[in-house]
Amino acid sequence: MNNNSQGNQSNPNNQLISISNTNSNTGGYVTLPIASDQFQEFIVALLGRPQTIEKIIAGSFELNWNDIQNFNDLIDQRLTQKNQAVLISFQSKIYFNDDSSILLNSFQELITYREIRPIIPTALDMSWDYLIHFNNKQHPEKQTIDIHIQTAYHELVGIGRNKRNEIMLENYNINKNFIQLSIKYTARTWGMDMQSLLASQINSLIKIENSQKRFVNKHSTLIGAISGTSFFLGSIIGTYLASNAFIKNRLNKVNYDLNRIQTLPDKINIIAQYIVNGETPRYYLLAAIYILLSLIASFIIFAIVFDKANNEKRSFILLTDKAIQDKESTLKKIDKKWKEFILSIVISFIVNVLSSYLFAYITR
Repeated sequence: MNNNSQGNQSNPNNQLISISNTNSNTGGYVTLPIASDQFQEFIVALLGRPQTIEKIIAGSFELNWNDIQNFNDLIDQRLTQKNQAVLISFQSKIYFNDDSSILLNSFQELITYREIRPIIPTALDMSWDYLIHFNNKQHPEKQTIDIHIQTAYHELVGIGRNKRNEIMLENYNINKNFIQLSIKYTARTWGMDMQSLLASQINSLIKIENSQKRFVNKHSTLIGAISGTSFFLGSIIGTYLASNAFIKNRLNKVNYDLNRIQTLPDKINIIAQYIVNGETPRYYLLAAIYILLSLIASFIIFAIVFDKANNEKRSFILLTDKAIQDKESTLKKIDKKWKEFILSIVISFIVNVLSSYLFAYITR
């Protein structure tokens, strides 16, 4: 083998690639039956000069084992039908709500994995590496498809890239449900085709939320502020109307008493009695207390309505029994919270009206 290697050195185009064991006393060689320039072209094609296309699709979703299988079947079917493609590696990682995770190095390991602990999956990474021989290329090239699936409240600092351009999860809380698709490709047409195909599959998982509920959730702060402000303004209007009624009643009473008396000293005495008894100051003190209590109540109403309106739909990765149980209980809580939102609006209106009537009745 050594002699063949030396003989080929005179022809650079036919030079064989040799690997020597420098630590071996025998001085043996391993020769690959490929010219060095062809080997270089093959390695460059294998590593490729990939570009990356990414897409994030936000929204609530439910993901189960069948959906994972569908992703794999869709990718495998499209690649094997249109190109000479070989899967060279698959890797997945499941994240759980107890800050643990598990790394699986084949699709078979993933699809047959069953978690026995009572924990809930919060995120899932899947990565396919394919070696594809495109019709217009001399050598096969590596293409990578990454899918990151994340439910709300998963602890992430976002999705960044490390030096190897791999998906990297950092640490911060992000209250968002989304699926991120990332494709590293050397053939742009292929990359765009795969993005369109997988994006369509991802969109089929996104659940369409009721338009009214979506509006309420999106504008929960504004709705809470309007509810609290409306309650306070209603109290102000009620106080104003009660004040007019109070003043009118007192004037009518004073005029009635004055009309019954003929002498001026007696009339002055009647007026003095109304001033001394302090009805008007007491009324305005009660009005001030009522307005203060209404202001406090308006803040409470704002907090309650905001909390009930802020009812973002959850996403679920249903890969464990605990996750299925959590889905059922969470959906019940979401439905209950929506009913409580409507009830809180109705109750705040009723309380506002009744309190205004009660204040007017007490101060009449």
